[in-house]
Amino acid sequence: MDVAKIFLTTLMSYVYFFRSANGAFCGDPVAEYPEITPETELITCHLSVTSLADGPFPGVDHMSVKAPVNASVTQIMLLAEKHSGGDFWFESDYHENFGTYVHTINGLSNDDPYYWFLYDVMDDGQTNCGTDFTRARDNDHFHWLYEEYTYGYY
Repeated sequence: MDVAKIFLTTLMSYVYFFRSANGAFCGDPVAEYPEITPETELITCHLSVTSLADGPFPGVDHMSVKAPVNASVTQIMLLAEKHSGGDFWFESDYHENFGTYVHTINGLSNDDPYYWFLYDVMDDGQTNCGTDFTRARDNDHFHWLYEEYTYGYY
């Protein structure tokens, strides 16, 4: 049985979900660009980005990213940004207690009532914790979805 606790700061600044998981797992926070050497063991992760808001949006459909074993979602996003040829980019802020807060992807920023939510496609639900804390396993698929936040729903 999943147990969910939701911590929301004002204006929907940070969303963290804590529950049992079979997919990506929560670990110690890691936000910096990963060091990759010829000896680094790599896994393949996938990243998608879509928007449910009105208007055109340059999404990303199933971008494959090579990342070190146990890479955080933040690290996977940094690698995707570096190797996407401009097809994927993001802006974020770092908070000492909460970690990296992604507020803009491909030019689309959080704007009440729409916010970016991160889903673990393999686990069929929102991620269990923030991007610095969520660690990927081989073939994990993370999907950023820009959707309307309904107060009291999450």
